[in-house]
This record gives sequence, C-alpha cells and structure tokens, in this order.
Amino acid sequence: MDHDHNPSTTANPPSRFPEAPAPWILKGEAYWFITSVFGRSTPSITPSYFDLLEAQSAKLATEPGAFKGGVGMAVVMRYTESPVGAYDELLIVPGAFTSPKFDKDKENIRITRIYVSTLASLYNGRKNWHTAKHLAKFEFMKGPSGTVIRVFPLVPLSPEDTTTFSDQPCFAASVTLSWMPAIPYDTRITPFTLDIVQPPIEASPQAEINGLVGTDHWTKFLPVYKGKVKTFTSKGLLEGDEYGDDVYFPKFSPWRIGVHWPECLIDFPASKTLTEKTSEDPVSQ
Repeated sequence: MDHDHNPSTTANPPSRFPEAPAPWILKGEAYWFITSVFGRSTPSITPSYFDLLEAQSAKLATEPGAFKGGVGMAVVMRYTESPVGAYDELLIVPGAFTSPKFDKDKENIRITRIYVSTLASLYNGRKNWHTAKHLAKFEFMKGPSGTVIRVFPLVPLSPEDTTTFSDQPCFAASVTLSWMPAIPYDTRITPFTLDIVQPPIEASPQAEINGLVGTDHWTKFLPVYKGKVKTFTSKGLLEGDEYGDDVYFPKFSPWRIGVHWPECLIDFPASKTLTEKTSEDPVSQ
C-alpha cells in the first residue's frame, strides 16, 4: 500500500498495464460472508474500512448520518476467467451510505476496502468502477475439513514496491461447505437493490508503477451473479477468532451460514457517471 501520497487524481493510463474497459464477463468461485441484511453490520465505520490512500472516501463515509446499514458482506472471489486473466479478490461492503444528492437513489451499498492479486485487475478496477483496489497475496489451503483462506496485504518498502507482502494476514478464515446440493440462483431476482455507488478515489503519485490511479467523479453500477449456490459455515482464524486484523481489513462478525457459489458467471457492466448535470451517463472509456 502506498502510504506516502497526495490526494490527487489521474485518468492517464499507465503504459505497463493492459487496458480492459467495461463491460466485463467473469467466471469464478465466490464466498459471501453475510454480515447484515436489514440492520447494521457494524456500529460505526472505523479507519480499517479504508486504505490510507482513500482519505477522502473515508471522510465521506464517516460524516454524521452517512452510514445507513442494510445489506453488508465480505466477499472472497477466485476469478478463473476475466478480461485480465485469473485473479483473486477480497472486499468488504459494510452496507449502504447516502448517495450524492444528484443521484435518484437516496442510499446505495458501497465497497470500502478491496484487495486483488494482480496489478492488471487493480488498475482496471480502479479506473472502470472506482473500486479502491490494493494489492495482496492470497492463500487457499484445502484440507479434509474444508478450506483455509488467508490474505496478506502489500507492505511496500518504497512507493514503487509491488512485491513485498506482510508476513501476517489481514484476513483469515476456515470454510466448511454444506453437504446439501447447490441450487440455481440469479441476483436479478433479489428483492432489494444491489446497485453499488462509489465516490471518486485518490491517486498515488507513483500510479504509473503501482497502478493506483484515481478518479474525479461518482459512479454507479449493478453487477449480476448467475450460477448455483449452497451454504457454508466459517470461523475466523486471527486472534480472538476474528476474521480481520482491524488494521488492513476491518473486524466483522458474519452470520453462521454463508453463501458459496461453486461456479458463477458475473456480469460487470460499464459504470454510470453521476454528476450534477447528468445523473446517470456511461463512463467514457
């Protein structure tokens, strides 16, 4: 992570990263650690919900009355196919936040912290959907009683370092799948809105090296999951049976039962720009 930064933005594409504009069609496996549906997943939004680079995003999310709660979850993804190749992902959605006044919705869910395993995904995710992706190393260890998942954040020795990861995981959990068969599901039939609204994000001065590009406007998009789902149980493996270290990833308390997508197809559409003049126009690529 780049902790030595200026709150600047840039849309200039670093030449070392492949351009992969939206829409994206992805295939993979997903674990949804559900934290809330109607209530609040956390009493308050703590600093660990954001990287230090995204200081303005953190400020917006912690303004009085900004956090509304509702649907919340942590998600682990193993993408086997995408426009930028296979990669792994960890993200947290604490719930809904107030949307900008020029959006037709009063509140929408927001991804506040997200890690991926490749620089190509990091760069394009920040550029296409304003998801504040940062780099991490992922471990998946399968055993007779389930799968152990650990995520190790980047702890750079310099602003240009993209290869030094922490020895301690910021997220760790064991997952045990249910014996019950998977059933078909499509998130388009979900009875509540899952539109995601993301604020502008800051850029690193070394964006041409670390991929941490910034943006200058709000954006909105609705990913669609299709596939089969089944349940799993899980346990946090950090001190005190926690899932997050509360530094590089927040502590959270998921429901005892989570949702596993053994194989799913995910449609990530082009995001829509939210501005004072035009509330929902596609982002120009």
